[in-house]
Amino acid sequence: MEIRLEVAKGPERGQVFVLAEPTTAIAGRHTDARFRFSEQDPYISRRHFLLELSPPRAYFRDLDVTNPSKINGRYVQEAELADGDLIEVGYTCLKVSLRAVKVAVPPPAPAPVKPPAAPVVKPAQPQRLAVACGCGQDLTARANHDGRACELRDVVSYACEKCLPKGDPVANRSVNDYTLLNAIGEGGMGTVYLAYHRPTARVVALKQMKIADRQLGARFEREIRLLQRVIHPHVLRCLDSGQAANNGQPYLVMEYAPLGSLDQLLTDQNSSLPKAIAVAYIIQALRGLGQIHQAGIVHRDLKPENLLLKKDPPGTTRVKIMDFGLAREFSRAGGSVLTRVGQAMGTLLYMPPEQIKDAHSVREPADLYSLGVTLYHLLTGQYPFNFPTPRDILRFLVENQGKFRSPEEALQHLIAIRKFKTPYLIVLEDEPIPIRQRQSAIPAELARIVDQAISKPVERRFQRAADFQQSLEAVYPRL
Repeated sequence: MEIRLEVAKGPERGQVFVLAEPTTAIAGRHTDARFRFSEQDPYISRRHFLLELSPPRAYFRDLDVTNPSKINGRYVQEAELADGDLIEVGYTCLKVSLRAVKVAVPPPAPAPVKPPAAPVVKPAQPQRLAVACGCGQDLTARANHDGRACELRDVVSYACEKCLPKGDPVANRSVNDYTLLNAIGEGGMGTVYLAYHRPTARVVALKQMKIADRQLGARFEREIRLLQRVIHPHVLRCLDSGQAANNGQPYLVMEYAPLGSLDQLLTDQNSSLPKAIAVAYIIQALRGLGQIHQAGIVHRDLKPENLLLKKDPPGTTRVKIMDFGLAREFSRAGGSVLTRVGQAMGTLLYMPPEQIKDAHSVREPADLYSLGVTLYHLLTGQYPFNFPTPRDILRFLVENQGKFRSPEEALQHLIAIRKFKTPYLIVLEDEPIPIRQRQSAIPAELARIVDQAISKPVERRFQRAADFQQSLEAVYPRL
């Protein structure tokens, strides 16, 4: 599939811009714009709008607040594009064409020579793990139903039906063999539920993805099976995947981390975290991220919400990376990662500039930048840029009680009165604020590490998770 923008009216009439691979592209007059306009239309900004191609869909996001764009005569900030749409920016009008592109199919490979049959070896009987519910009911037979109880010994918990937590309005709704108990999280890619696997009595987390098309859902479900191969103590374990029988929506089953996320921890603390605790959590995350990178996966969506906390059997708290690789697979299956409607604006501030310019080609340093911003936020309670945090928005809501219907409406008001840039332009144009300007008590060596991790130029950052991890480990004993 490709998206073509033809200048139908304006100084550069007849010019055609083409995007033919799943990625993002900036349009404007700046030198880094992939779709670059000349100076002849002064009302086109340096970075005016963003396009995202996620076959079979294409998305538009306006980046300019001074000269807003129109689609089909209406002012819009973000939208899914359709064939024949007209985008107006300044004096220029662009006609949208979306079309499928035939991909050459290579000839089939010759059939392999069939080797002689190997002798049949009777497989060994899988080990059985004794499992009981907290109330004492024996669940051994159910837990070993699929032969995975020993493998998942320290990963999942078990319960009988009588001991399950009370459900919310989704209770008793099923997705194949799973009963949904409670909605525990909502994101741009899907909704996470506490769920119960009836055949094995396992309590798990199930993420149902926002992909309604059955064919796209099947493609997504096949691709996320690859993520189940990454097994590491600091990576949330992927247990199962499939498509809901009733609507074809793909789902991913994961281990359940009942302590919530680092984002929730920050909210509960209503402040920053102690230096030693913040650094210890990021060291753990970097260990897991190194394993993800070794598997050839770039996460692309690291942020406090995707770093979960879980108690180890000895009682220590362990960080678990979730959603690794999902952002890429979601965009491949037609989901928008950068321009999804209603996305929390703060999430964008964890993305490096190269991911906004071309999401398709980002590499490992992009994830290290995101973890650097996360560490900055844990240490200071703020972003490395001037933009309201969730805590700032909550404080503003309390100070203006009854004036706004939602945090999103309050944020839009804050942006207007304080003249904040959009997060896209902040990431592309503004330099990160050195961490010691936010928090002077940060030790100089730790500050140097954090500032290096969030450098805008890719070559100035850490290139490997191990390098970032070792730098933090060197300063950790002195915190």
